[in-house]
Amino acid sequence: MTGDFSRWRGPNARRQGYTGVLMQQGRLYTDSDWNEAQAILTERAEDALSRVIGPGATPKTAPGFAIGAGAGGFQIGAGAYWVAGVRVENPAPLAYADQPGAPALADAVQDGAELLIHLELRKDQVSALQDGLLADPALSGVDTAVRERAHWRVGIRPVTLTDAERAELIRRAGCGHAPDFADWQPGTGRMSAGTAPAADLPEDSDCLIPPDAGYLSQENQLYRVQILQGGSRAQARFVWSRENGAVQARLARNAAGQFILQGAREDEALGFPSGAWVEVIDDRDVALGRPGTMVRMTLTDGIASFAPGIGNFDQLVNPRLRRWDHGGTSALGLPLSGTPTLLERGVQVAFTDGSYVAGDAWMFEARAATGAVIWPPYPGAADEAVPPMTWGVRRVPLALARRAGAGIGSVTDLRATFPALSCLQAEDVGYDDSTTGLGAETVQEAIEALAGRSTAGLCTVLVHNRDELRAAVEALVPGQNIRICLSGTNFQLQETLALTRLGHVTLQGTGPQTVVSVAEGEAALLFQGCASVRVVDLSVNGGPNGHGDSHKGRRGALTMLGCGDVAVERVRARCRAGLDRASACIASVGRLGRRQEVRIRDCVLKPGQAQIGIQIVGASRAIIEDNLILPAPAAAGLTALRIGADARQRALIARGLLRFSDAPLDGRPGLMIRAARRPFSDDPVDQFGDISESRLNFDGESLEVPMYQGAITVRILPLFASNLLRALAGNRKSRITTPREMRRHIRNLLSEAAGNRGRALIAGNTVNLLPGKYFRLAETPFLAQGIVIGGDSIDELRITGNRIEDANDGIRLAASGVGDPNPPQWRDRPPENRIGHAVVSGNTITLNPLSSATPAHGLFLGHVARASIGQNSVTAPDSLRTESVAPHFGICQFGWRGPLLTLCENNVAGMDNGIAVIPGLVDAAQGIWRLRDNAVFRTRRAYVTAPGVEVT
Repeated sequence: MTGDFSRWRGPNARRQGYTGVLMQQGRLYTDSDWNEAQAILTERAEDALSRVIGPGATPKTAPGFAIGAGAGGFQIGAGAYWVAGVRVENPAPLAYADQPGAPALADAVQDGAELLIHLELRKDQVSALQDGLLADPALSGVDTAVRERAHWRVGIRPVTLTDAERAELIRRAGCGHAPDFADWQPGTGRMSAGTAPAADLPEDSDCLIPPDAGYLSQENQLYRVQILQGGSRAQARFVWSRENGAVQARLARNAAGQFILQGAREDEALGFPSGAWVEVIDDRDVALGRPGTMVRMTLTDGIASFAPGIGNFDQLVNPRLRRWDHGGTSALGLPLSGTPTLLERGVQVAFTDGSYVAGDAWMFEARAATGAVIWPPYPGAADEAVPPMTWGVRRVPLALARRAGAGIGSVTDLRATFPALSCLQAEDVGYDDSTTGLGAETVQEAIEALAGRSTAGLCTVLVHNRDELRAAVEALVPGQNIRICLSGTNFQLQETLALTRLGHVTLQGTGPQTVVSVAEGEAALLFQGCASVRVVDLSVNGGPNGHGDSHKGRRGALTMLGCGDVAVERVRARCRAGLDRASACIASVGRLGRRQEVRIRDCVLKPGQAQIGIQIVGASRAIIEDNLILPAPAAAGLTALRIGADARQRALIARGLLRFSDAPLDGRPGLMIRAARRPFSDDPVDQFGDISESRLNFDGESLEVPMYQGAITVRILPLFASNLLRALAGNRKSRITTPREMRRHIRNLLSEAAGNRGRALIAGNTVNLLPGKYFRLAETPFLAQGIVIGGDSIDELRITGNRIEDANDGIRLAASGVGDPNPPQWRDRPPENRIGHAVVSGNTITLNPLSSATPAHGLFLGHVARASIGQNSVTAPDSLRTESVAPHFGICQFGWRGPLLTLCENNVAGMDNGIAVIPGLVDAAQGIWRLRDNAVFRTRRAYVTAPGVEVT
């Protein structure tokens, strides 16, 4: 049955990623809030359990639902089972035939035929009509909340399987997966809802309904549309209810044998009008997941009669009635249509082409206040059509057997089992034996098989073409050590060549003439789960980017995932261009909790437009030496395309142009700003002219922007103030009345201008909001980042002798992860995610930022305990220099600082900000933080330093 709800917001909570519902004081508290909270908690628990346990399994130490011979077809053992994260329990052994409504074994399966025995799970809502204990006599038996119940039954299905199909079914069942039978799949059809175009009011409606309303009623309703008969769209039929199908009553007979309704309301809206369609349903229908019988009911002085009549009433178990409001003349309900079908009062629904399953349902609200229905139920629904909102049915296999007379024989147990995590053993972990031929099904068996072998070790293979290379890799067994030598030719791969779960691996070419390229996928070579990896003396070309797993780090033309120590030497690598950072030339992602050393030296890397040279995540020690990183040639106009396609970059640019608050950041230590007396001075002596101690605030002036009603104050660069005011001159026509709307409007204008060469369309006119002398885009190819190293924590970094050309960020070194709380607390104490010791010296970096308003850094360093930054050169071209302030930094250390930080003999030229060591740390013990003998030219701010940082 279904509950009497005001709204159903579960699908929206799922799509929006809500994690809870929090009450507020002085507000109304509705049933939908409670139901949404319950849906969030239930779904989260079920999702977590299904991911840990699998689609279906029973505890290894006390397995339940064992299938064995016995009376009544067969016996179902007691115990618990988890299906899709839901726990069900059979409290005592049960005969199959004793289940309510179970089809007879002899009727469903021929003697001697094979059958699949499975556990089937549905969810239903239980009211006091089904469980009398839910009604409290102290409340006069008033129905309160309904309960959600997991309803299980053990079903049977005849199957005809080949040996291969049977083996595959057994293999999948070991992980709790059900067979992919077509009639076990969920429906593919979707439904949309809305209101008809505004029409004349019906004669029985009152004048309070707006003339332009689509929903022509003053009652708030929760409509339920439910599939009564499944099949294709042409075959399926549906019914609907304006009360979520919650108008229900118990069906009984009086002493005279006449039908009466128990628990029915004497209410025009929530009662049973004479002549209505009702569904006669009992516990067997619920157990089998099938619809009840649709009949017409006539009520006369409390006596009910039905057409057609109910001839098997005495066989019904706890019979009940549910009212449906669809009308019509057919007991099969209404046909589905791709064009809108009018239900009532302007409400209409339509169905996409596809398959539909009986019991699938959709719920949506109709509200008198707006004269409309609330649809779609969540944002982002394609064509505003959504799949069913009901839980459906889940099935897991229990056993394969053959019918033997009145019982079964030849039983194969298909139950998946799971151990307690505190007692996990090698025998509990499955093993893929397809490539090793060990005859093992578990890790324990594989270990025992390997322990019996007497020969192992390093194999050397020489390959001359891609077929030989792929054959050599496919012949490897897990854990095998290997050195593969590639001849000096082009190995053109169609797909990524993956070397997985091997021992110590060396891949060696003869020099740049050994070229490994891939047509599909970012990575040409992928090493995953190997003990160690060494790649030397070859060239690697990646394929189209966007195929990597962004949650695990962007992939490179050469990629190492979850490996031990990594060494890459004398490699030339390229990755493809893209509109966003999607790939790298070399990428290494370590395994959490495992120490890893990564060495990359003497390489020539050419990332495509807006991509990365070297990306290292999760290494405890990284040594990057003597590499050349420069952008590959790119098509003209790709920078503008990236800005137009990347909303995040446009937002960053907008942030570089204005602020919505000019309030000081009280309570934080001030910063000392040392700047040239003249902008972009070439005289290094000028760089040490002190100005008053102040905060590193945004360089803008307060500007009052008028709205339709009132005004909003922003801080904006003076150079843009007049342009912005002219652009917003028509705001009174746009009727923007709130600061929030105005902030969004201003951001949108700047974002549009950033992606359209400074121009924005306002009131049908193109306005040059960001003139070229204030805002410019990169005119030549650029890297997103040259070298990036991150992870939860980093013990040691050594970055020396590298040359990086035309990068938005040259070198970025920052440990990050769950150790950095939000809000940050590292001003008060050392964070867990920090770099232990960093040496960055002798690097030459040329910046080419994406735009004059995009944050850019020659060298960025995050939380660090000890760091020595010396003899680096960072320069920027004059082409992006504008009359506005740019968020470009030569060298920037932002975050916590340990006992030692020295920046010595560095050269920085051409950026608005030369060297920054920020922010100030509150109540932290100061160490040796020293900037000495650095040459900083052509900057607006030479140094921006926190208290305690010496500049000499």
